[in-house]
Amino acid sequence: MPMLLFDGEFVGTREQDRRLSGLFAAAEHRQERMRAIKSRCGILCSGCGYRASMGCGGCMAIKRPFWGEICPLKTCCEARGLENCGRCGEFPCEVLVQFAFDERQGDGGRRIEQCRAWSLQ
Repeated sequence: MPMLLFDGEFVGTREQDRRLSGLFAAAEHRQERMRAIKSRCGILCSGCGYRASMGCGGCMAIKRPFWGEICPLKTCCEARGLENCGRCGEFPCEVLVQFAFDERQGDGGRRIEQCRAWSLQ
């Protein structure tokens, strides 16, 4: 049976497969997280219907939102040097809650839960 030095120890083929598949799964999970984390407020940009049609690269990549001059959540996070609202000591603030539960554009608080999950990573 072929042996391979893996993390300082020799392992057999089945063990190699198991460890490599774990490494690939972890790398894939990190890549998926990076594709999803493109907003400051917890919206998963990968599921946004406007992303392709408006050519939006996500608020972490654009200077000005396509929907208006400013986004108060984007502006706040950037001014504080935060990746997203979940990293803020005032999370969830009144502005984020208003956005999350807005009658027309809200998502019933899903973005707040997403920011909470990001803050734990």
